[in-house]
Amino acid sequence: MVHGEDILEEALAFTTTHLESIANQLSDSQAIQVKHSLRQTLHKNLPRLEARIYISLYEHDPSHDDNLLILAKLDFNMLQSQHQKEFGNLCK
Repeated sequence: MVHGEDILEEALAFTTTHLESIANQLSDSQAIQVKHSLRQTLHKNLPRLEARIYISLYEHDPSHDDNLLILAKLDFNMLQSQHQKEFGNLCK
């Protein structure tokens, strides 16, 4: 074990335990975010896929900003379209 890793393991156990215990007391969208974060940690995911998940959650948040949501969806869809075009060119 690398120096300091035991502290990180303790911190992970502590935060996981406490987040799991309060998840049922949160709003639906917050509980979904907490549970998703516990399942799929940030360093193990693909940022663009996480963006899509977050856009869906943000859309249901009553305090969301409509303009920001539209911009996020446009950005995601434009990049996805670009990737599809590039993939199509690679397959030719």
